[in-house]
Amino acid sequence: MKLKKLFLLLFIATAAISCKEDAKPNDSIAPTQEETIASTKVFKVTLNTITKKNDDFCLLYTEDGSLDFKEGIWKEVKGSESEQSIVFILPEKVQPSQLRLDLGKNIEQEDIVIKSIKFEFEVVLLFLHTDKPLKHI
Repeated sequence: MKLKKLFLLLFIATAAISCKEDAKPNDSIAPTQEETIASTKVFKVTLNTITKKNDDFCLLYTEDGSLDFKEGIWKEVKGSESEQSIVFILPEKVQPSQLRLDLGKNIEQEDIVIKSIKFEFEVVLLFLHTDKPLKHI
């Protein structure tokens, strides 16, 4: 059931991304170097998780609305008992219509706790956060 909720959240995020509305960034906060890079017409997904063992995560995407995921970004995740951020930055000018998040390939991995997911394109589009973490089993 919790996995269904995660997929529902990702679906909602995809729907929000597909709208492609123009928005003006907030100039009152000075951006970090990473935020400056991400704001140059690139799409960024930040995942805050607790991942207890080393693993590899992949964010796959399509631009044509299909579910034929051929393009993806792999990130190495170091195991930790503490919350950590995993940032996926899509190539410049890519505007995904569908996203799929693969939470690792380590068969000895313990529960992966997702604390929040943030989707950004020029400005924050969608921030999903829960007090009761979603768990991947």
